[in-house]
Amino acid sequence: MKITEFMDTDHIEIGKLFDVYLERHADGSAAYGIFAQFRNRLERHIACEEEVLFKIADDVAGKDNMLTGELRLQHDRIKELLSKIQQALKAGSNAKIFNDDLFAVMSAHEKMEDDSFYSWLDDTLDEKAKNEALASIVEVSKRYKI
Repeated sequence: MKITEFMDTDHIEIGKLFDVYLERHADGSAAYGIFAQFRNRLERHIACEEEVLFKIADDVAGKDNMLTGELRLQHDRIKELLSKIQQALKAGSNAKIFNDDLFAVMSAHEKMEDDSFYSWLDDTLDEKAKNEALASIVEVSKRYKI
């Protein structure tokens, strides 16, 4: 299996959870519950990238490569927005502006991953390395209750 296929499947599932959250974001406890599921799934995805895929990319392309550098910056922004949304939901405030920002950052991030990062990994790594990466991703994923 290709890294692209595996991670794109995760993008689809994360996107579905985000859509459900957006539908319910004004509905207090229902919004908070679905947001918690979405956040957990997204944080799992980020951990898989940072702990497995970025390390592989840094080993191949060097720690100062621009691609993982930009993706890490986007991860930091995503995590910041997740915290702001959670705070707004806890306070009973409207999180719409943060939801909109998160959607924009996630969209740009996903495009960069899909168009450049995952395909570069698939083209660069041999089958054994890809399978090892996917096995490592599964191990990281086990830490998150989905």
